[in-house]
Amino acid sequence: MFGRIFNSVLSIVFPPLCISCGRILGGFGNKVCDACWEKLRKLPSFVIENKVYTDHLDMLVAVYIFDEVFQKIVHMIKYSGFRSVAYELGYRAGKELRRMPRVLECEVIIPVPLNPVKKRERGYNQSEILARGFSASVGVPVEVGFLVRRKYTVSQTNLGVEERKKNVEDAFCISRYQKSFKGRSVILLDDVVTTGATLNYAAKALRSAGVKEVIGIAIATPLMD
Repeated sequence: MFGRIFNSVLSIVFPPLCISCGRILGGFGNKVCDACWEKLRKLPSFVIENKVYTDHLDMLVAVYIFDEVFQKIVHMIKYSGFRSVAYELGYRAGKELRRMPRVLECEVIIPVPLNPVKKRERGYNQSEILARGFSASVGVPVEVGFLVRRKYTVSQTNLGVEERKKNVEDAFCISRYQKSFKGRSVILLDDVVTTGATLNYAAKALRSAGVKEVIGIAIATPLMD
């Protein structure tokens, strides 16, 4: 009882605000208002073919357009610790792809790993939390630890096409003590895809372990001219 009263008073004095637009929210459980969730723009066709490096992927899919609204949300996920927002975003993306049989036929979701140094700095891997929200929506389990990021890579954001390739070309390997996914179909999930280099070279590592099919899924992608 006291806790409910305290939260009610706190919400009046310090009302929770949407992390995207600053609008007052209805309760402390939410971080993004319904209006901002609705502003996320979906790609006209989820399957994309205009990325540069995709030769190790059987299919590349993205759900949302990386615009100003999405950028604000993902920035807060990465750098301000809003894990619940990552989970909700992954869940919403999964809802959009539930009508794609090829996605539902996959046996496991593998999030693109962070280098251990970056993970310690950030406290978590946002792609893993996105994957868990996605999993709750589509009913495909998440596997963490099978794919390993063995090289510390700089952010891809300010790199050119060839620089992105070199940055992640040998960044991934398979953990020696994890179970086998030989002959199986997997979803490889990341937050954003631009050229496709990160997903492609992560998929290459999975192929080396005998994975039959790799469906690359990104939550968002920028529109390419």
